[in-house]
Amino acid sequence: MGIGSYATGADAVLFRVLGPLSVSDHDGKFIDISRRKNRGLLALLLLHANVAVSQSYLVEHLWDGRPPKSADSNLKTYIFQLRRLLSSTHLPEPRIVTSRNGYALTVGHEDLDAAAFDLLVAEGRRRLADGDPRQAYELLEKALGLWRGDPLHGIDLAGDLAPWAGRLREEHVSATEDFFDVKLRLGRNWELIGRLRAWTSAHTLRERPHGQLMLALHRSGRQAEALDVYRNLRHACH
Repeated sequence: MGIGSYATGADAVLFRVLGPLSVSDHDGKFIDISRRKNRGLLALLLLHANVAVSQSYLVEHLWDGRPPKSADSNLKTYIFQLRRLLSSTHLPEPRIVTSRNGYALTVGHEDLDAAAFDLLVAEGRRRLADGDPRQAYELLEKALGLWRGDPLHGIDLAGDLAPWAGRLREEHVSATEDFFDVKLRLGRNWELIGRLRAWTSAHTLRERPHGQLMLALHRSGRQAEALDVYRNLRHACH
């Protein structure tokens, strides 16, 4: 799947986890998946997209290690409900595949915002390494534009969902700081200063954005302020 597949932007994404969990069809119609267990089940299937997940795994995580006696039959009901909701759209079928190994949700790279984000960021970093900061800027800007808030917001982050949300947050931070590097490479120092001040206030112990802020200030002729940033970072780290 090439980067050109994302030319239509976030509207082409069907499953969104980079913010509140949501689903829409290719026409942009929102699919209402409001029941808590159905949303949790969908999140678990997206975490393991295209891989069969066992019934025991889903039961363990849906009920956070304390499943009721009716859990197995309840899970089958939730699978049925979720499959019906997804088949009510223009999405290609089958979406949820049943096998002897469990259940798998079939998802293309273009269908899941987290997968699209990863591909765009990787390509943006490659373009930057190849000396093409303008193309890197466009790709990273598109990647960051897929974010709508805290990942998996509104989902009970039990079991493996909590580490996944944590990894997504870390990737967002890293990609954002890559984007700052690209803007510095393009000489857009003045417009970065305010953004970097807010970012370093929210990430007081991250050395990389402090260094980026010092560089932006220095290039803008504000050496005294750049020195203050350095002193404040040293103070925060001790």
